Amino acid sequence: MTRMRWLLAAGLVLGLSLIGAAQTTQNTTVQAQALAALRLTVNPSTVDFGDLTADDYERGYKELSPAQTLTVWSNVNWQVVVWATTPTWSYTGDWPDPNKPCEDLEWKSSSTNPRVTATQPDYVGMTTNEVQVAAGKRGNNITVNTHFRILLAWEEDPPGRYTLQIVYTLTSA
Repeated sequence: MTRMRWLLAAGLVLGLSLIGAAQTTQNTTVQAQALAALRLTVNPSTVDFGDLTADDYERGYKELSPAQTLTVWSNVNWQVVVWATTPTWSYTGDWPDPNKPCEDLEWKSSSTNPRVTATQPDYVGMTTNEVQVAAGKRGNNITVNTHFRILLAWEEDPPGRYTLQIVYTLTSA
């Protein structure tokens, strides 16, 4: 009987080994198509120079430095451009419209991020043509500061509210 148990146990082990040895292998492929992914945020979304004072007129401008922070996320090399949507500021006030040119908004850009390869270090007048603000290498959370000056002249800028719409666009470079 002991021998019979031993033979049954050996057969069971051998049978289970043969069952466990039966297998098949299938290779599969996993793939994904990564597209160019770009994201831009601008903070704050509205730049307010506040009240323009006699001291600002005397100086010839009022400066906000920095005025905005642009933050870029991109998996490709990139550039940011800016332009004004109209050649003149819109004006609301009691005086005739002075047709203040968009160039009276001067701007420059800066960044300390090593992924930024180009900025506009000197003030230039805003135009209705696209002008490069900054360019850089792919990466995330890349910040660029813009600095603004509004040019003022006693004889050209009467009291009132001045508004200029500008557009930033992030593209692959």
